[in-house]
Amino acid sequence: MPSREQTIADAIRIFQAAEYPSGLSVITAWLGIYQTLLWYEPIEWLEFTNLPHIIDADKLRPASPAKRRAWTKPNAWQKCANAVNEYLADQLGCSMEKVSSKTDLR
Repeated sequence: MPSREQTIADAIRIFQAAEYPSGLSVITAWLGIYQTLLWYEPIEWLEFTNLPHIIDADKLRPASPAKRRAWTKPNAWQKCANAVNEYLADQLGCSMEKVSSKTDLR
């Protein structure tokens, strides 16, 4: 188990590795937190390949074959997750497809 000092050093290193296109400030610090803690769920359903994990995965993708047959259009959680992805892409200055590669920093 890492020491407290090692944990702090790791957190600082990860936070500093995050991207801040308009510069790191009190106003943009949230972007580093999201890049550090957020991860993406593989969806491969409807028009989505992956979405940010903002809710339980079963709300983002069908959990069973029966649900898969019933899901014929994006649900509310998929739309919300896609909106989060779009906003993050805008804040990071990248395409929506590239946001997932800029998250879950370690």
